[in-house]
Amino acid sequence: NVGMAEKYHPMLGDIVIINKNEQENKFKMQHYIDDVKSKPDTDIYISQFGPVTLYEICSPKAFDEFERLVPEKIDRNDQEGTPIGYIAPRSFGVIESTANWNERRKFILKAIGINYASKYIPLMIETVDKWAKSV
Repeated sequence: NVGMAEKYHPMLGDIVIINKNEQENKFKMQHYIDDVKSKPDTDIYISQFGPVTLYEICSPKAFDEFERLVPEKIDRNDQEGTPIGYIAPRSFGVIESTANWNERRKFILKAIGINYASKYIPLMIETVDKWAKSV
């Protein structure tokens, strides 16, 4: 069961209803409460805020159905055709995780010196603290 505002307001959507609620000295989202009270079997509520459409899950049943739609494993993929795909195709940050992914990660971090540089963090903090005290 799907709920939504009684009247559609092009471009602004529920912002019109929120403004009306405020003018009547009501809670901004009072229309949600009123809709749910009048239709307690609502599973999903559709609202619009400007160009953004929201699908709000209102019941455990709807949540379970939505959860079944989500893949069990979400992984990176090659960003072919995107700016990062042109700059660094099949690079570490965008390729799928495989059995040797952690080894590649360790190698890259070692190669760019992240772990080596991290030992200087306390020195950097002390230096910034000294600068801050002298300002």
